[in-house]
Amino acid sequence: MLHLPAHMPVDGFWSLSIHQIEKTGAFFADNAIHRWSINPYTPGLRRNADESLDIVIQRDRPEEKWVANWLPQPELLDRTFHYPAIERLD
Repeated sequence: MLHLPAHMPVDGFWSLSIHQIEKTGAFFADNAIHRWSINPYTPGLRRNADESLDIVIQRDRPEEKWVANWLPQPELLDRTFHYPAIERLD
């Protein structure tokens, strides 16, 4: 799960998307709900009481209350890759 603070210091539109790498390039990863990105305008997006936002990034459908915040990702073939931590770059 990716937790975003209530008031992100952005001066414009943001979006988080999942891509898969093919021999011919990077493409949106197909998934059961045909969602390729999450952004502030994603229908039904559920914010926390403090207005922060949790985005669920996983292959399997989460419990119903999290579906609007779910960004499906393809399954890793051998499950040996570990995503690196997100780092702030200034």
